Amino acid sequence: EGIDSTDSVSWYRGEVNFYRDYFPLVAHECEHARSILDIGCGTGRLLELLADRPDLVRVGIELNDARASIAQRKAGCPIHRIPVEQFESPDRFDVITFINVLSHIPWFDPVFRAVRTLLADGGRFIMKTGELVPDVRKEDLYDWAVPVHVHFLGIETIEYLCRRYGFRVASHIRIPLADELFSPA
Repeated sequence: EGIDSTDSVSWYRGEVNFYRDYFPLVAHECEHARSILDIGCGTGRLLELLADRPDLVRVGIELNDARASIAQRKAGCPIHRIPVEQFESPDRFDVITFINVLSHIPWFDPVFRAVRTLLADGGRFIMKTGELVPDVRKEDLYDWAVPVHVHFLGIETIEYLCRRYGFRVASHIRIPLADELFSPA
């Protein structure tokens, strides 16, 4: 039986598994935050896990309507269904997350300008994406889905983006794909 990536219930189960490993990393960066914006929040699992912090303002952005509906229900916080470059907020966010979203956006400039505008001074921008080594072959990857993925990012993409858009890399953790695909979760 295959996994339908358009099935939002299955997507939520995938996020539950994903955040078993990644939530501690994100939670650590949110320890002193008063607000978080999760761009591309999917079915809202990250925002749901942060719900035990009543002092934390949680906001999500998700363009897939079915996933956004699940996120609204599961996380119990505002989920906006507009691109981040159209999102306006009178407040700035202490943490902005961008988990597995980068390869899906068609243009970097408007998105990163919006992130810069929405991020509070001294805030944290947490990005997780796949990076491909220079000698990668098509048969090395399990998911070359196009147009779902519009970019395949090189090994120095994070450093390049940070330089280009005025961010500083505070931490860059590389986890081999095999460790993600074959973890106990």
